[in-house]
Amino acid sequence: MQSFLSIDDLESVSHETLRLMDTRQEIQQRLEQYCSRLEELKRGFDEKGILEGDTQAKATYEQLMTAIRHYQIQIQHDLPELSRRLIDARQSLVDNGESSTGIDLIKQVIEERREEQAQREYEAQMSKHQAERLAQERHETAEQLLDRIREQTSYYDASYLAMDVYHYREDLKGVDRLDEVVEFLYNRVQELSEKPITIQGTAIQKLKIMDAHARKLWSQSQPDPRPIIEKRSKPEASGEEKDEKEEKESYTHLRGKVVVFGGHTTTRTYVKEKLPKVYFVWSTVEDGLLIVDQAVQQIQTADVVLLLTDDTSHAVTRKAMTELRRLKKQPIELHHEGVNTIVEKIAWKLMFKSC
Repeated sequence: MQSFLSIDDLESVSHETLRLMDTRQEIQQRLEQYCSRLEELKRGFDEKGILEGDTQAKATYEQLMTAIRHYQIQIQHDLPELSRRLIDARQSLVDNGESSTGIDLIKQVIEERREEQAQREYEAQMSKHQAERLAQERHETAEQLLDRIREQTSYYDASYLAMDVYHYREDLKGVDRLDEVVEFLYNRVQELSEKPITIQGTAIQKLKIMDAHARKLWSQSQPDPRPIIEKRSKPEASGEEKDEKEEKESYTHLRGKVVVFGGHTTTRTYVKEKLPKVYFVWSTVEDGLLIVDQAVQQIQTADVVLLLTDDTSHAVTRKAMTELRRLKKQPIELHHEGVNTIVEKIAWKLMFKSC
C-alpha cells in the first residue's frame, strides 16, 4: 500500500519539492549560460589555431575544455545536489541575519562543485604513493592550522585565520578534517571576542561567513596603497623624456614570466595592474593544492619566482623550494611586505634580467 500523507504533510512536501524544482531550473539555466559563453570562446581558439610553441594559449584552451566538461557533467548529474546546496546557502544567510545583496550564491555553488571535480580528477591520476603523500601533507596542514589557531591571543589575528582555513578547505575536506578545524577556529574566535555571536549552518557555511568577515576586517586595517614612486617637482621635461620617465616609474614596459606563491586575490589584482605586460602564474591563499602543483610546474620557465612566506603554508613553501633547489633557482622571499614592495621587487628583478 502506498504511504499515506496527511493534508498538512502533503502540502509541506509539495512546497519543498516545488522549491527544489525552481532552484534546479535556476542552476541549470546558469550552467547552460556558462557553457554557451565558453563554447563561443572555444570557437575563437579553433578558428585562429594555436601555434605549436604557444604554451599560454594551450593552457588556456585546456582550461576552457575542462570547464565546459565540468559544467556539462553538473547539468547531467549534479543538479539535485547543487539545488540542495543552494537552498541551504540561502537559508544560512537568513538564519544568520546576512543580506544576499551582491552575493552570487548560484555562481558560488557551481564553482565550489568545479573545485571538487578538479580535485577528484587530479587525485584519480595520482599513484598510490603520491596519494598517500598528499594525504599526509593535508593532515600536516590541518595540524599546522590547529597550532596557529591555538597560539592566537588576539581576536583580530584569530579572525584573519579564517582566510587561511578557507584557502585549504578542499584539502581539509579530502582528509575529513574541515569540520574539526572550522569548529576549533570558531570556538577560538568566540573566546577572544568581546561580543560573541552565534553562526548557524554547516562547517562550510560557517567558514564562508567567517572568511567574509575576516576579509572585511583586513581591508579596514589596510592603508590605501601609495604610489610606487612619489613625484617631486622638477623642471618640466620634454614630451619624449616625460613619457619615458613615466613608463619607467610605472613599470608598464616590463615583460616576463613570474610565478608567485602566497598573497590574496586583492594583492594579485593590484600587482597585475602595475605590471600589465607581465605574465603571472599566481597561487594565492584562496587556491587549493591543485593550483599549487600547476604553479610549481611553471617554475622552470619563470623569469622570477616570488614566495610571500607570511601568506602561504609550510607545505606549499616546501613544494616550491624543492623544485627551486632542483633547478638551482633563487626565489625572492618576502615576509609582511606591502603591495608596493612586491611590485618593486618583481620590477627590479625583471629589469636586471633584461640588462
